[in-house]
Amino acid sequence: MEFFLDRNKHTDILKSLWKTCFYDDSDYINWCFGKRFHDDEVLSLWEDNRLCAMSAILSYDFIIKSTLIDCGFIEGLCTAPTFRMRHLGKKVTAKALSIMKNRGQMFGMLVPFHTDYYEKLGFSLMNYLKKTTVSMDKLPRFIFDGNIVEAHNSGDTILSLNRIYQSYMKENSCFQSRSPIFWENVLAGATFGGAKIYLLYRDNMATGYVYMHVDRDELHVYEICYTDPLAYSSLLAFLKSYSSQTKKLVLTLADNDSHFSDFAFEKGSTTLFPYAMVRIVDTAAVLDLYRDSLKKGSLIEVIDSLCPWNNGLFLVEEDRIVLSSYEQVGKIDVTVDVKTLSNLFFGVLSPKEAKARGVLSGDETVFIKACTMTGNYANLLFD
Repeated sequence: MEFFLDRNKHTDILKSLWKTCFYDDSDYINWCFGKRFHDDEVLSLWEDNRLCAMSAILSYDFIIKSTLIDCGFIEGLCTAPTFRMRHLGKKVTAKALSIMKNRGQMFGMLVPFHTDYYEKLGFSLMNYLKKTTVSMDKLPRFIFDGNIVEAHNSGDTILSLNRIYQSYMKENSCFQSRSPIFWENVLAGATFGGAKIYLLYRDNMATGYVYMHVDRDELHVYEICYTDPLAYSSLLAFLKSYSSQTKKLVLTLADNDSHFSDFAFEKGSTTLFPYAMVRIVDTAAVLDLYRDSLKKGSLIEVIDSLCPWNNGLFLVEEDRIVLSSYEQVGKIDVTVDVKTLSNLFFGVLSPKEAKARGVLSGDETVFIKACTMTGNYANLLFD
């Protein structure tokens, strides 16, 4: 088998596999391969001139600790049906992470269909979702224009949802589509305890939707998309209409997303991938990023079964991180696998909780100042 990093390597075959696996429409696929992906951002794996698997490897920016960080992003990882059950997804993922390492990227990210598979490869849910609770009686009143209906699974409904979603993504400078399978699962109530989508119509045109459900005296909202400010106001007015039967509005949104929590129209901080998974690509670089907050003189052992360059002993010195050999060092202060390390730095796990779960051994105080449950959430930026 042989890897190629070239968008122009039998492009029609690459597009065909993408369509087979993700069911995206041809216009979107042509846009991706024509304008969105650069020549060196499409990784493909071939055997005897047959395409086995592929993935796009994009770049996005994070802001972490007030520092702009280049991050790799795996998109569209898929395996041809005749080559499945051969662990090629793992092989492509490992190759993609090595490419990110060579590009100088500290983190790799993806948005999966199945989280369990990627957890085994060292990824963890970024889980920078935060529940923001607003008392219903303090929610302002908004102008409502149109009518709202519960969305049911149909071709027309999915087209409307995708059109609204794409419009919202374009407004945030990100052209993205969701597959019909995604919408079918959502409309079937397969996520968030049976949450439902309600579509807003104005002049017989769908202009927005809200993804929500009622749990006792709380109204839970997971996504809200719209095509114009009046649609946004109408959706908020719809939420306000539940004040007679619920006491609290619970917004499960990104910690850095002020867009909904203060009901403003500013989109500058909106996080578009709330269900993303992340893993560390370059342990030494990430430890150096957090070095000022790590306990000085500590010896950290990191274990990574997929990326061998991340394995080793890392000594925290005053001005640098030093990769040490087992023969040269004494006592190891703390041992952690790369998935847990990602969880620590992204605020998903506290060091104390990681030790209690048995995924960290040794002195958890090495990470206490660097890894809290509140301060390390990433803000994803788009060009």
